[in-house]
Amino acid sequence: NDMLTRLREARQDAEQREERLTLLNALSAAASQSLDADRVFDTAVQQALTATRMDSAALFVRDDEVLTLVAHLGLAPEVEAAIRQHRVGEDLPGLVAATGEVLTVEAALSRDPRAQAEAIRQAGYESFVGVPLRSQGRVIGVLGLGACEARTFAEADLSFLQTLGDIVGTAVANGRLYAEVRERARRLEELHGAGRELLSLLGQPLTEEEVLHRALTSLCHLVQAKYGAVGIVDDEGRLLQFVHWGLTEEEIARLGSLPRGIGLLGALIEEGEVIRLDDLTQDPRHAAFPAHHPPMKTFLGVPVASREKVYGRLYLTEKEDGQPFTE
Repeated sequence: NDMLTRLREARQDAEQREERLTLLNALSAAASQSLDADRVFDTAVQQALTATRMDSAALFVRDDEVLTLVAHLGLAPEVEAAIRQHRVGEDLPGLVAATGEVLTVEAALSRDPRAQAEAIRQAGYESFVGVPLRSQGRVIGVLGLGACEARTFAEADLSFLQTLGDIVGTAVANGRLYAEVRERARRLEELHGAGRELLSLLGQPLTEEEVLHRALTSLCHLVQAKYGAVGIVDDEGRLLQFVHWGLTEEEIARLGSLPRGIGLLGALIEEGEVIRLDDLTQDPRHAAFPAHHPPMKTFLGVPVASREKVYGRLYLTEKEDGQPFTE
């Protein structure tokens, strides 16, 4: 009888290893054949549940210090709503991201102080396993699995989940790289289009102000700046012409007068160098805004020059995505 029992257990172990190997191969194929991250995420949570017989799975991707839920299976709506985001270091998925180690709770999850989401406790979960998703040694996400009964996680379970996590981590990194390449290609095409548009202005019967305004509009759209301006100065540095973009007529009327070319605007003329700031209000060269001036923070200023002679200045502020201007 002991011999038969051992043979039966050995056969079950072999079948389980074969099943899990098949699942990992399927996930690897999905990851290698497609750069669609959502497809890989959905496949991963399905494979994880199939292999572990847990009740639910949630996959989070890390962006800086925040984990965001990107795929799940088996979650009640109230649980999904409660765990959509985690700070790194907070709650169970956040702890996995912070430590980079597998975390298991085999029983009494509802009473574990590390499980901070009330919806998790009310849903009746008893056990949990969280696995880091890695790429090139960095934790870029977390896979969490929950069950409504106590579970013992064998070494084979954890090894399978860690391998699965490595595959998904690589897929996430590849997907991000692909997205970055596509974004760069799109931006290069936009830059090429803007260059063609600017060159086309030279052959049109336009006034100098109309040329400056159209060129400024194209540049603001290209770099996603909310505000922009071009100022042309005389040999003494006095402002001769000022063309702006982004302000409403009401804002212009409240401001009253044009900029006087002091502060950062004056520095562009005097220094003749590009000025790029994440927060212009913290720069010692910044002059206080006049009353009714809209708030501005990010700043990119470029002298308008030819053969070392500065004719004016171009500046853009408030990148629309909230990010600073880049090199």
